[in-house]
Formats: sequence, C-alpha cells, structure tokens
Amino acid sequence: MFRNQKATKERPWIHRLRPVGSLIIFAAAVSVVVEFGFYVNRTTVLCLTGIQILSLLIAAGKTVCSIPGLRSRAEGPGHPLGRLVVLLFFLALGVCSIFGVEANFLPSVIDTLKFCVLYFAVMELFPVTGGGVRLPLPPRVLSFLYGRPAFAIALSFVGVILAGTVLLMFPRATADGQGTPFVDALFTATSATCVTGLIVRDTPEYFSRFGHWVILVLIQIGGLGIMTITAFFVTAVGRRIRMSQMQVVQEAIDAKSFAEVRSALKAIIVSTFAIEAVGAILLFTQWSPERPFIESPLFCSLFHSVSAFCNAGFSLFSNSLMDYWLNLPINLIITTLIILGGVGFTVLSNLSHLFSTRTRKKPARLSLHSRFVLVTTLILIVIGMAMVLMFETTHVLRDLPWRDKVLSAYFQSVTTRTAGFNTVDISALSPATRFGFMALMFIGGSPGSTAGGIKTTTLVLLVLTMVAAARGKDRVTCAGFTIPTETTWRAVGITVVAVFALGIFIILLLLPISVTPGAPHTSFSDIMFEAFSAFGTVGLSTGLTPHLSALGKLLISLLMFLGRVGPLTLAIVFSGRPSRDLVRYPETHVMVG
Repeated sequence: MFRNQKATKERPWIHRLRPVGSLIIFAAAVSVVVEFGFYVNRTTVLCLTGIQILSLLIAAGKTVCSIPGLRSRAEGPGHPLGRLVVLLFFLALGVCSIFGVEANFLPSVIDTLKFCVLYFAVMELFPVTGGGVRLPLPPRVLSFLYGRPAFAIALSFVGVILAGTVLLMFPRATADGQGTPFVDALFTATSATCVTGLIVRDTPEYFSRFGHWVILVLIQIGGLGIMTITAFFVTAVGRRIRMSQMQVVQEAIDAKSFAEVRSALKAIIVSTFAIEAVGAILLFTQWSPERPFIESPLFCSLFHSVSAFCNAGFSLFSNSLMDYWLNLPINLIITTLIILGGVGFTVLSNLSHLFSTRTRKKPARLSLHSRFVLVTTLILIVIGMAMVLMFETTHVLRDLPWRDKVLSAYFQSVTTRTAGFNTVDISALSPATRFGFMALMFIGGSPGSTAGGIKTTTLVLLVLTMVAAARGKDRVTCAGFTIPTETTWRAVGITVVAVFALGIFIILLLLPISVTPGAPHTSFSDIMFEAFSAFGTVGLSTGLTPHLSALGKLLISLLMFLGRVGPLTLAIVFSGRPSRDLVRYPETHVMVG
C-alpha cells in the first residue's frame, strides 16, 4: 500500500517529464533524418550526435524503469525484453562492422546508434502504440479514423508514401547529390510502397545507397503494411493495443477475431523475415562469384529477395533480370519468392499447420480458401506459360532451345501476375502476348498477400457465381460448402469497380497532356498495358513510364495506390461506414441477359 501511495505521488512528475522526453526523442529522430539526407559540416554533425545520445539515454532510462519491480502498477503492463533484443541486435551489427564484415552493407557503429534512435522514436511516437505522444486531434476525428478501418489503412499508406517522397528528395538520396524532383520522388515512393516496380528514374544509376535503402524500406513497409509492422513491435514490447486500434489491425491482416491478431502478427512477421533471409542467402551464393563488379553483393541479394517476396519488381540492374534469363537457379529462387509472397500469409500459415500436424500423425486438411488459391495459382501459371510458348516461340524466343524457352515462359508467367521482374524485352512481345499479360495482371495475386489485382479468389467466386446462375441456383456452393452471399457480392463489386477505374484512367492517359511530346511507345496498347500494370501493382512496362508528363505520373501513381489498397476498400472509404439494410422492400421482376 505504501508503495502504491508513493507511485501515486510520483505520477504527476512522470506525466510532466514524459512529454519532454518524447519530444527529445522525436528531435533526435529528425536529426538522424537530416544527417542522412543532407550534406552537413562536422560541427553540425557533433551537435546532432549530442541530441541523439541524449535521446538514447532517455530511452535507456525508460527501458530500465519498465523492468518489473521498478515500475509502478499505474504505469501499465509492459516488458523491456523487446527493446533490449532490438538494442542488442543493432549493437551486434555495429560489432560486425568493426571487424570489417562488408562495410558497404552493414552500418558503422555510429550509424547503428542512429538506427536505435529511429527505432525508439517510432515506438515512442507512433499513435497505434497507445503510449507516448498522441495525435493532436479532436476525439471526434480519432473516433472517425479508428471507426473506419478501411480509411485508416488507406491513410497509413498515404503517410508512408509522403514520408518516402520527402526522403527521396534529400540530396544524399541521389548519386549526383541534387535530390529527386517532387513528382519523380512521389512516383517512386508510391511505386515502392504499393510494391509495383514502375520507375521513372533508373534505380541503380540515379539513386545513391541511401536512396536504395529508402526504397527497400518502403517496399518492406508497403508489402506488410505499416499497421502490421507497428502492431507487431507494439505487442513484442508488451504494450496493449486499444480496442479501436485493434479493429484497424484486424482489418489490415484480415484476422477472423481479435484473439487471432497477436498470433497472426507473429506468423506474418516471422515468416516474412525468414523467407526473405533464406532468399537473400541463396541469391548471394549464386551471383556473388558471377558478378564480382557488383558493389555490394550482400545488399544486392537482400534487395532483390525483399523485392521478390513483396512482389515489388524493383531491381538494382538497369535491365531488370534480363542478364539472367537463362540462369536456372536465379530464375527458380526469384519465382519461388514471388509465389510465396503472392499466395498470401493465410495460405502459408495453413500449409505450415498442415505440415506440422502431419508430422505428428494428426488429421489435417487445407481450407477451402487455400485450395482456391493454390489451384488457381497453378492454373494461371500453366496458362501463362502456354501463352508465351504459343505466341513467342517463333518470335522473341525463336533462337533458344526448348529448355530455355520453357524456363523463360515459366519465369515470365509467374512474374507477370504481380511481381514485375522481366527476363525478356516486354516491348518486343507480340500483341497477343501483351493482351494475355494484361489479363494476368488484372487478376493479380491472392488476398492477404503482397500482391495486387482483383485477386485469385475473386476470379474463382466470379466463375462459381456464373456457374450457379447458369444452373438456376440461388446460392453458390463448392466442395460441400455454401459461399455467403455477401462474399459473392464483394467479389462482383471489386471486379466492377476495378473495370470502371481502369476505364477512366485509360481515357485520362490517352489525353495528349499525359505524355511528353514525341515520346515513343504511346500507342493505345502501350497505354493500356501501362494502366493494367499499375493497377495490378506489377511494374512491367513497354517503355512508356519515363516519358510520362507530370500529369501522367500522377495518374499512374493514383492507379498504383488504388491497386494496392484495393478498389472496394476505397469505395468503402468514400461511401462511409458499411451498414446492413434493416428494411426489406417488395420484390419486382427485371429482365436481364
């Protein structure tokens, strides 16, 4: 009792000092960004470093005070283990850099401390943590934000895009030290966050290593979602997520209930980092000896592994992977990463559970959703391969033996649906192949994944709905299950909104002011291909992207954002909170067909 009274007396001082410490941590984070993004003199660096060291001391003090037995119960639950683990991880990177483990990839000791500052700043200030400095917004605005998960998710992507735009405009983000123009920076940040891969500037030549890191982080955040990443670290350090914020996170990761959010977050983050790490190691073993002129093979491997798993399509080679179109290991590694990222975390979790239960000799089965995704993915890959072999055997692939033709067709079939890497010249493909690619890009990947498009399950539900209508049934059934009517309506709504959105944007892109005068690749098929690639967050291009005007770049940016967030999600955002009709009207007959 005496201890609680003492904690109560100290509580006003804690509340007074907490905002000051948070502001110092925030100022230190800003100083890190300024130091990384601008060329500053030594005196300024020393001043900024002093602020950063002070913020680390404050963060360390908060971590120590959060140890059980030293903190009061009034301060709420929590555990410093997560923070200490992250701190030790960054310090380990610093120790590795001291002993010369590829200095171009690992940060120095000073840079490691700066990363620690950024980490503590995010944990202290991000509004979803439920602690630190809260958003200076009225309660009604916060209620509106968290009461509409679709709006909160869309707004989080906008925030990440704007932050990435600012970072890419910094002088040190480009190789020439001039910074990226606003429209180009916005386009690149949107393309990276929406995991598309369309570029208006040559990624390996135009951007510096700092710019490459910015793009890599944007790809990772865009692939997983800022809500998913932040909520995971919040739960990792023992903080609780409020009920209103939990609803946003549940919508972002498509969890069935609040009880599944924590386990789903852990599975998503751990599986993502594990798969990307294995992919980076495998890629490093392949092209490190082959291309010794690569400045940093380890960073290059990590970049392409993250880009492939997140289905982004960004590459540190100016011609994407065309130099490796006959390299079997690299083709298989990249396509495997793309498929794993494209099937969705729900399917990966289901497969993992299936494997673990079978090893224990327990009955297990794939869910209907997983069966839809896996079968449709396999069918689309086969169709894409057959299409490329049919139309390009005597065209682009005419000089290759059948083994290499099949390999090229397989790679392009996998990557066309959402990833955006290419091993053949897209502009040289026949019109029939381009049309087929547009259909694959429109379908995209699967729900709960890093892919875009209307999704594979939407295609399955459309087919099942048409079959049910042709048979005169009033409900959709499959494999002994009945698909809820609202689910089929959602599939139809997604497709209709996507078609209308694509039609509007294609018409706008056909305006002369959307493309620079005299630019090549401006035919109707080229513009359609560009629009489908942007909506499907694919990133393939016939060469039109660099020749877009400022208006054309903004239109493509909006289309990429629409494809990543989802057309129906934006429709819900602008239409308001979804609700059920409580009044039923009399039925009438309308002729259709």
